[in-house]
Amino acid sequence: MLTSLLCGKNLWQERIFRSYTSYCIGRRNIIKNLEPDKIDIEQAADIIQPNIEPLTKTALFKIKEALNKVSAKDIFAEIDIPPFDRSPLDGFALRSNDTIDASVENQIRLNVTGKIFSGDVFSGDVAKGCAVRIMTGAAIPKTCDCVIRQEDVEYNENDHTVIIKQKMAHNENYIFKGEDIKCGTKIFAQGTVLKSAHLAVLASLGIKNIECYRPPRIGILSTGSELLKAGDKLSGGKIYGSNDTLLFLRLKELGFDSTIMDTSADDPDLVAGQLKSIIENIDIFISTGAVSVGEKDIFHDVFKILNVKKLFWGLNMRPGGATLCGIYRNVPLFCLSGNPFAAFIGFELIVRPALAKIACRNDLFHTKTTAILTKAISSSPVRRFIRAFLENGNVTPAAENMAGQLYSLCASNCVLDIAPSIDLKCGSPVPVIML
Repeated sequence: MLTSLLCGKNLWQERIFRSYTSYCIGRRNIIKNLEPDKIDIEQAADIIQPNIEPLTKTALFKIKEALNKVSAKDIFAEIDIPPFDRSPLDGFALRSNDTIDASVENQIRLNVTGKIFSGDVFSGDVAKGCAVRIMTGAAIPKTCDCVIRQEDVEYNENDHTVIIKQKMAHNENYIFKGEDIKCGTKIFAQGTVLKSAHLAVLASLGIKNIECYRPPRIGILSTGSELLKAGDKLSGGKIYGSNDTLLFLRLKELGFDSTIMDTSADDPDLVAGQLKSIIENIDIFISTGAVSVGEKDIFHDVFKILNVKKLFWGLNMRPGGATLCGIYRNVPLFCLSGNPFAAFIGFELIVRPALAKIACRNDLFHTKTTAILTKAISSSPVRRFIRAFLENGNVTPAAENMAGQLYSLCASNCVLDIAPSIDLKCGSPVPVIML
């Protein structure tokens, strides 16, 4: 190529060649001199946390759209639940004093003076020696203090009488007004992560909208010229991308919506342009791939092009050691390994705790425990995170644990945190991080 360019004496071609040669040499020097920080994940957290802030902007959400949102203020009940005394079953409402002498041998007959369905209110009082038929959830008349089950009586529809064969206690089968929630009670504190039960309670209180913190907007980018989309024809050297799907759905499992950006080729200017175009519309950026030391690992160049504040690069862990983190226009950038499980564990250990702070979601922090190994694990000079399955206090490492292997994650519910340079025998206690 050099000979053809020089022989052609074409000045612009020669300039292009020299520029390209200069870039390649410069890129090789950058890679040669690029040394990862190699810090522990605990140090990474200490670096990340001061550089991110919780999202405190709030918005009103309809109850059915507030799942996994975080309440922005204390919530108080403005009514009693239930709002009236009610029956827990189908039967007859009556005065307990009318049944004092009732038994199988001494049966009491009461006149049935009405019928109450759920949603109705009985007008007037139930007189002494009388009863009213009542359905589950219906309001109990004021002069009645108990309800007897329909199965425990003999009801004669022809003469509208009911035969009682047992003594009833005061307030037996009786649900009181405010028994579940009393008016004025603080039911949920600010910062509560709203799950289905919380939202059902709010609906029972007649609350239509709730003020919550706005959830973070998350952008996901997978890099790699080798990646194909599902449905594309597989050709030599190409693979189907899965990282964006993995992260998108993992975020969905945790209660977050995200945006998958178009898969990018290994071009630093192109990726920098993509990131610059979306940065005003996201609160967190997560990428996979292009963060190691190869010539196609272009995120180091992207950081330089955009003048990103680098927080760290490189972690003392396997897999996922090739992790790059920075801040660009107040948005944290988490650039994870391109290997599927490495990307997953990088998300769980580095991104997820940061997301917990940004989203005001303390429930996102992992549950940690200790279990007994059912299989020995040999030592390694690097701290490892091994996918495993925990059951009844015993934990079994997955047979396949390479960074590029994803399938064994399907049968895992935790990862083992294995310290460097130690052999663990079968029966040894081991730290476990629940997924």
